[in-house]
Amino acid sequence: MESLKKDGKILHAGWSVQSFKETEQAHILDEHYDIIDTIQVRYNLLEREAEKVLFPKALKYGIGVIVRIPLLFGFLTGKFNENSKFSEDDHRNMNLSHEKLVNYLKQLEKIKPLFDKYQNESMAVTSLRFCISHPACQTVIPGAKTSKQVIENCKASDLGIIPRNDIPLL
Repeated sequence: MESLKKDGKILHAGWSVQSFKETEQAHILDEHYDIIDTIQVRYNLLEREAEKVLFPKALKYGIGVIVRIPLLFGFLTGKFNENSKFSEDDHRNMNLSHEKLVNYLKQLEKIKPLFDKYQNESMAVTSLRFCISHPACQTVIPGAKTSKQVIENCKASDLGIIPRNDIPLL
């Protein structure tokens, strides 16, 4: 990437941070901040590891952040419960196993006050607003299966940031 950028063959380079290695891999920004223009990172209301080290480094070096999995495979839309099951060919069968689902539901109780405070908007919109409210984050990549979901997701950018003191700690 360094050679391609120096040779003018590419203008920008990005890096997708390995999930659950956000803090462990943050040193890469120190080593390659002159090459990396954007990072793509797993971040959502229940998975905030990136806030510890990675986001401060991105801000320090002026590196853009693209958030992936902001709705945690649909979990942060409120449509799943402890009885939710996924077919064998559904990626959520692995990513939202019964054990993970139960754990996430316990964590969800801790952030319920946020959804209560913003009860006039969907859980999805509040979850997306949380992500784009962090000063390091520029955009999110939410999944959507229908045009209605796309329109709903877009509302997050129109509603502005959520003040940090409104966001419950985990």
